Amino acid sequence: MKQILVVVSLLGIMSCSKSGNDPGVDPNPNPDPGSGGNNVELIITTITPNSAEMVPVTINGTGFSTTASKNMVHINGLPATVTNATATSLQITLPANLVAGDHDVMVTVNGKQVTKVKGFHLVGWIVSNFAGSGDWAQVDGTGDAAAFKQPIGLAIDAAGNFYLSDLNKIRKITPQGEVSTFAGGAGSGSVDGNGTNARFSSPASIAIDNAGNLYVADQFNHQIRMITPNKEVSTLAGTGDPGWADGDGDKAKFSLPYGIAVNPSGTYLYVGDYANHVIRRIEIATRQVITLAGDKTSTRKDGKGTAAGIPSPGNLAFDADGNLLVTEKGAGMIRKIAPDGTVTTIGGFDVRQDVNIQPTHLAFDKDKNTYVTFSGGREVKKYATNGTASIFAGVWVGPDQENGPANMIQFQRPEGIVVKEDAQGNPVLYVVDSQRKKIKKIAKQ
Repeated sequence: MKQILVVVSLLGIMSCSKSGNDPGVDPNPNPDPGSGGNNVELIITTITPNSAEMVPVTINGTGFSTTASKNMVHINGLPATVTNATATSLQITLPANLVAGDHDVMVTVNGKQVTKVKGFHLVGWIVSNFAGSGDWAQVDGTGDAAAFKQPIGLAIDAAGNFYLSDLNKIRKITPQGEVSTFAGGAGSGSVDGNGTNARFSSPASIAIDNAGNLYVADQFNHQIRMITPNKEVSTLAGTGDPGWADGDGDKAKFSLPYGIAVNPSGTYLYVGDYANHVIRRIEIATRQVITLAGDKTSTRKDGKGTAAGIPSPGNLAFDADGNLLVTEKGAGMIRKIAPDGTVTTIGGFDVRQDVNIQPTHLAFDKDKNTYVTFSGGREVKKYATNGTASIFAGVWVGPDQENGPANMIQFQRPEGIVVKEDAQGNPVLYVVDSQRKKIKKIAKQ
């Protein structure tokens, strides 16, 4: 009996020594003070920066885990990478495939979850509607209240006004999106005159000189037309019959002229003579027409002047170095004509699909990057000065989405293009979405 009592007493003493009198043991352990223990509420207070491009972002708040891997962050439903964590801040790397726009930010820690609605805006290229309702009509008005029938060519004057070829009319669009009819009336034809008394037949590209004169490739009339700032329309060159002939303006012949450009000094016009497979030059003062480049065959080849082959040229434009760039609709390439007349190939053919996706129009930004619309590819491509090509806006295959992030939308036969600048010096593109019968704006926002 005495032995049993001794054992019981010893067990009681050992039990008392483990009941909390050991200063090295916490009876209520909290292994992660930032994981929501002790009723710390999970809150997102601020996000820094809350609007930016692809840069590291900090989420500030409370209740975060100090162990980075225990914090789950999603931006627009996409997982972000937590690179550093404290109880009150998380440093993250944005998801690589995040698109531009406003996004919800969600943080999950140990089963707790909090969301900041539209907590972060990824700055990027956004496509929006600038003008046109999409209805097949010719209605003057502002923005979506206006309507077009067959928009193709687009040009801009020194005051920021746009000029658009639209089936049988030339439309004017102010910087605010107000659309009016500048020249051309109901029905097609070849009639000189003032404003709406004149007639055109499916005009394509438009060019503007420093004096504000417009030059129009009047496609189905096989003529080159001129419109003064006071809306006087005249025929600069072309008999009106399809064919090929150099010489005086009233004796020269074109066949479906599509592209047109004026040199910086305003002395010469350059015409992409589509069905003749050549580039023509017109001296504006004398109206003399010559063939500058192209051998009148549908075979593409580099060379000098008329030894080169330029199948079905589209629009053309001068770069800052005095080279004339030409979209080649027939062979899917971008060609360059140097000041000495040498013709080379600089890109275009779509190696991804191994097809001609029809480059049509092109324009440049202040940094000498080239932007090209591909009507068959539903895209706008950017050619950097180092020759690198990338898709700037539009997708070849995807949902029929017309507005939103530039890498998510789809154009329907993009044609004319103009590049302006915003207050920060970023390029702003205006693109004719021809089949949608709208003008689209692409801006960084």
